[in-house]
Amino acid sequence: MFVFFGASCVHVVVLVVALGTPDFCAKEYFMNNAMKSERYMDHTASVLLRWLLIALILLGFAGALFKFIEHHSGAGRQASSKIVPGLVGPEAKAGSVLVVMFHGNEECGPCMNMRRLVAETITNAFSKEAATGTVNLKVVNYDGSGNDGIKRWLGMVLSTIGLFGVQGAGKSVKVRMLTDRVWALHGDDTAFRKMLNGEIRKMLLEVTDADATGTRN
Repeated sequence: MFVFFGASCVHVVVLVVALGTPDFCAKEYFMNNAMKSERYMDHTASVLLRWLLIALILLGFAGALFKFIEHHSGAGRQASSKIVPGLVGPEAKAGSVLVVMFHGNEECGPCMNMRRLVAETITNAFSKEAATGTVNLKVVNYDGSGNDGIKRWLGMVLSTIGLFGVQGAGKSVKVRMLTDRVWALHGDDTAFRKMLNGEIRKMLLEVTDADATGTRN
């Protein structure tokens, strides 16, 4: 009897172990998969974070480079001066705007296209003003002989467009460089013409108002 009881217990233990083994294996399988998945997610997050940091560094570098170019090219600069050496002399007409296309010794394709767009804008949109000397166009090679003063004064490093508005009885000159605008719109001729048209008209209004104020005073 004891032998039979002992054998039965062995059978029960074997059966329990046999029945319990699949559940144990399943738990171990899912735990292993969960650990692998967690490690994979950690690795993915680490890679994404690394690329995010690289992107932020590159964006910061690009911003610093743009600020450097903006500073050294006179982008958006506004200033006043009695005479701009080599550009605006004492004979300049009060209330007039001189549009200057600046370029270096070697003109790239976009620079030549920019020059074409400037000439077309003045011819098509300011023909009357050009005929009376109110809007004038000048092309200047800032690397050319005798233009060192212009290059230093405006900090020229790349092709750009400058507006020089002659205002008031004393004929002070209002300067506005459009470097950031013209390069941002490079490749979109319609938007470029519209921007330049608006900037010239805005400068005309500013110098005309200044001249009228000086006359009234």
